[in-house]
Amino acid sequence: MYASSIALIAGYGLVASFRRRRTGEDVMALLLPLCWFSVTLMTARGAQRYHFFLAPPSLIFMGIALFEGFRGARRLPIFPLKASALTLLALVSILLILSCLRTDSRLIRSSRPLLSPPWRDAMEWMRDNLPEDAVVAAWWHYGSMINVLAHKSTVVDEDHFIPYWIHLISRHLFCAKSEREALELLKAHNVTHVAISLSELLSLPMISWLGSDEEGDRQTILSPLISPDGLIPLGGDEFILNLRPPSWIRGDEPIRVNGREIPKGEWFLGDVYVRLKRRGERLEPIRGTGVVRSGNSVYKLPIREIYLPPVRVRSEGEAIPGCLVLLPDGDKKVRRGIYLSGKAAGYLTAKLLLFQDARHFRRVYPPSGEGSLVPEVQIWRVVYPGDISYPEAYLEREFPDPELFRAWSRGKP
Repeated sequence: MYASSIALIAGYGLVASFRRRRTGEDVMALLLPLCWFSVTLMTARGAQRYHFFLAPPSLIFMGIALFEGFRGARRLPIFPLKASALTLLALVSILLILSCLRTDSRLIRSSRPLLSPPWRDAMEWMRDNLPEDAVVAAWWHYGSMINVLAHKSTVVDEDHFIPYWIHLISRHLFCAKSEREALELLKAHNVTHVAISLSELLSLPMISWLGSDEEGDRQTILSPLISPDGLIPLGGDEFILNLRPPSWIRGDEPIRVNGREIPKGEWFLGDVYVRLKRRGERLEPIRGTGVVRSGNSVYKLPIREIYLPPVRVRSEGEAIPGCLVLLPDGDKKVRRGIYLSGKAAGYLTAKLLLFQDARHFRRVYPPSGEGSLVPEVQIWRVVYPGDISYPEAYLEREFPDPELFRAWSRGKP
């Protein structure tokens, strides 16, 4: 489609130039919509959100083309040829209209809400329960929705695209190494509440990339895990759970195997096996083992930490770094989990969403005791200490370092 459009534009230019030389008619007056069409076509390549820029010149260009076609057909001296040309142009016009109607109706039928039910409920809760002057820090994808649906101000959103602020919120909120680091950024923008969902947690590899410096210092690894078989009884009250990642997970920190250190990036985590015990109505992890591959060798090692809310189990000695988080379903069965590298487990996103380990963030939604053990969308009220301050650079709108901006734009190592 793109190549054919470029060919049509080039062909139009050649025909216009030939016609001008032969008849002297100034058809180059159509050059402006042609240039507009060309530029917007190139801009919108592969990005549907830009197609509304493409629509006006397309309509103008097509309208002029049909008008010129009908005018030229009427000038034909032979009636059968004139009738055939007019009929063909009318048929083309009808087919274009029908094609547009078919496409629009298909889009309408296939349209789905942009927000999941948990996010819609959270938007309604923010609208009805937060103060009018509340400022909510959330991922920029939800910024405009919070503005419109919850009637609350945000730090970053799609309507005010400020790349430097996206970098700052990625680095100092979602990938913050400490609460104080996050509090300084939030204070700079008078943030009163923070809203984060499991979607941002699963997107942490991408968010950590956006929040890294030129060397990719905060890039981290995280992967969802799915159990194809669910809990397999072992007898008594014990079960085994096999969890599988979509593909081998590359380790982002060194690991020790049989006394030898394997550098980061040279080992991979595959299947994970967790032994669990039922205590009353609750399942508790006992231990977990992961399959590690390095080169042509395969090892089985315990997992450093396993967390099934609210129980956290830790293994000492040689172990797979990071934390395996088990996520119970609504029926309290465990079929899925998330592997977080040691780096990812230490970021504020994981501490808030999974571990509820934060002193200056008080969860207000959903209220304690409601919903699942790990709700999909959570909202916290920020409690600032009295001595908090912030760097003035947090209010700048442009990257202060050109090298950082270039690295942020083109990707980091």
